[in-house]
Amino acid sequence: MVNKKTKRYVAWGSVCGECEHLHHTIKATQACIDHHSRGCVSQGGYNDQAVYVWEPDIVSYRYVNPVNQQVDEDDAVILEGEE
Repeated sequence: MVNKKTKRYVAWGSVCGECEHLHHTIKATQACIDHHSRGCVSQGGYNDQAVYVWEPDIVSYRYVNPVNQQVDEDDAVILEGEE
């Protein structure tokens, strides 16, 4: 489990990548995704980002379900070049 002191959230998608900064709450991360989505749509594109928990001790992101805000332990994205 992630230590509450180090738990942060990030927007990440396989096409768009990460938002390049960490957020303290799911709500703030979703606001970042929404902002990025508006920019993508204005240029004819789309945003595939979702909210993930950033876990520095295992260098991964874990998907956060937007409905129940629970972490999906089976859907981890391991950052490239890190182990």
